[in-house]
Amino acid sequence: MKKYIFFAAFLALTPAAAPAQEGDTTGSINPPVVTPDDGSAIVPVPGENSFTESQVRNRLAAAGYTGIGYLDLDSDGVWRTTAMKDDTLVSLGVDHKGNIVEK
Repeated sequence: MKKYIFFAAFLALTPAAAPAQEGDTTGSINPPVVTPDDGSAIVPVPGENSFTESQVRNRLAAAGYTGIGYLDLDSDGVWRTTAMKDDTLVSLGVDHKGNIVEK
């Protein structure tokens, strides 16, 4: 009888095996936001911006924007301006990855 009690106590104190996790195994509850590299970000990605004002103007013009206003590089490294697109004035941000984001 002592053997059964000892065995039952041993089983009660031994942790059960956990099933394997699938998917993200980094231990993060909230995985980081992944921005696409195809220039279709929803918000400008902050970071050190190496684009010159001329490069930003050319990029915006190539994307179909006209009447590009004064360009300002903000503290997040995002070039900010306004421009016309399809007869509508829009506010724009161009981040260090080259993403053009309309507000």
